[in-house]
Amino acid sequence: RDGDLSADGIVLSHLWFLWALAILQVLCIPFCVLARMLVQQSIDPTRAALNAAIHAVVCVVFNVATGFLFLKDPHKQAWLAGMPVATFVSLLLLWAPGTQGAVRDGCAVLSTLWMALSTFVFTGYHSMCPVQEGGCSMYEWLSKNMTQALLLIILMYLTGFLANETAPHAQRVLRGAIANGLAVCTLLLSAIWPFFTYWGKEYLRRNGFTATYQAIPTDPIVPGQEGDPYFKGGLGPSWAVARMWFWIGAMLLFAKAYCNTPLVPWLHR
Repeated sequence: RDGDLSADGIVLSHLWFLWALAILQVLCIPFCVLARMLVQQSIDPTRAALNAAIHAVVCVVFNVATGFLFLKDPHKQAWLAGMPVATFVSLLLLWAPGTQGAVRDGCAVLSTLWMALSTFVFTGYHSMCPVQEGGCSMYEWLSKNMTQALLLIILMYLTGFLANETAPHAQRVLRGAIANGLAVCTLLLSAIWPFFTYWGKEYLRRNGFTATYQAIPTDPIVPGQEGDPYFKGGLGPSWAVARMWFWIGAMLLFAKAYCNTPLVPWLHR
């Protein structure tokens, strides 16, 4: 900005989200180390206990920091419960003591599915503080919703990590008839695909790193307007999360079908 190429100018510029995401990734390292040990069944008790303790501290620090700095709303406890409940339940499913074979594969897949489902359970439970004209003062519409945005990013990152770690288990569980059934169900549900595009765009708004829906229309803003009941409460954020997952799935399928082989083979020799 204005030709400022100093270190503080770069760090505090619009690129701040890069180091913010890097910090979030560092905070997830203890969970990732512990999850990998559980998936590979190579558990060092001392190392596992240390990483579990560090991760517990990270959960407390995350809740205290976001609760005091951003949230300031005692009625939105699901956002604060999201990180500890989602992560430790997933770790418990990965641990699954006394299980083996198909049961262990199922527990590993359930661990990833639970983390993905947590994006609905926790980030989609409460309504969003609307933009300024809808009830929040200047910048409060961002700060009061920042906990939800940060939690969603962390849960998404951990879902991707678990999906990669448990991929061999998923391949064994989803092979054959189950995989074919999922494909058929996806095709049969094509009638609801339009709901995952820009349906309800007048209620769509930015929320820090992410996009979400709020109950009060943002375009145009009409003072005193009650809004659409389909976006009230936690329905608005839940629709946004559902739309996010739909397009993630669509991009993954496209990448697997068309981007999983070399475009020009001689360039990859």
